[in-house]
Amino acid sequence: MPDNWLTSAAHRHGGEDAASYRKRLIREIEDEGADCAAAHRLIKREIKKLGDLADRRHASHHVVRYLTTYAIAPKGPGVLVDIGASEIYGAPLKALKGWDVRSIPVLSFDYEVDRLPFADESADGVMICEVIEHFAVDPLFCFIEINRILKPNGFVVVTTPNAASWYSIYRAFDQKHPSRWPVYSLDESKRRNHIHAREYLVSEVEQLLDGAGFGSIKTFTRDYALHPPYKRIRGISAAHRGETIFSRGCKIGRPKKRAFQPLYLEDLDFKRGKKRL
Repeated sequence: MPDNWLTSAAHRHGGEDAASYRKRLIREIEDEGADCAAAHRLIKREIKKLGDLADRRHASHHVVRYLTTYAIAPKGPGVLVDIGASEIYGAPLKALKGWDVRSIPVLSFDYEVDRLPFADESADGVMICEVIEHFAVDPLFCFIEINRILKPNGFVVVTTPNAASWYSIYRAFDQKHPSRWPVYSLDESKRRNHIHAREYLVSEVEQLLDGAGFGSIKTFTRDYALHPPYKRIRGISAAHRGETIFSRGCKIGRPKKRAFQPLYLEDLDFKRGKKRL
């Protein structure tokens, strides 16, 4: 095997450019759901509304993620809590799926410490998208809170970067950091929860949901399509190699765990009324 096999574009990518790949993924999502084409139009409209040019450029590269997030959310009506609050996918959730979206703005409080500002069993669904990778202390606390505010059989949708994607693997092979956003900031407004403190495997997201009392968990991965598709590596499983994890679970009962290994040092069962660690 030649020494330069990792850095050769012919080996790293499958021949399709990024723009074509992104269009192909969008077409596939539109084919999956009858209303996804209409959702795509609303998503593009919301992106055009963004006042900052850099924000518009950034969001336009994430259309695949926004549209997939919309597609995996069930139809309403009902109360849908959006932790992190994105009007980009929130607009079609309201207009096309009939949800009454209650947004929790980014950094409005500490999701790993503070209780969610909703009554017990008051929500039909919760979105927590591109949030948990910023958690540095206690991710299960937030999922236990999500369980608390959800009605029985209510759903949660989680999206987060995939630590085991082809993107991450090839980055590590090329002596680059495999995290999607390993970047510090001296800007006080961006410093808190800006860097990705921890990115997750599919199995870890499912363990968080299971430990917090969720079942019927369905998970898949998909690329952002910021790059051409990476080639599979012979001898390595191709399962769950997309850049983003998309997972949906249904509340089936009370939380089971307060902490679990190996995500935590401790392994503790959940006890109702017990104070957090």
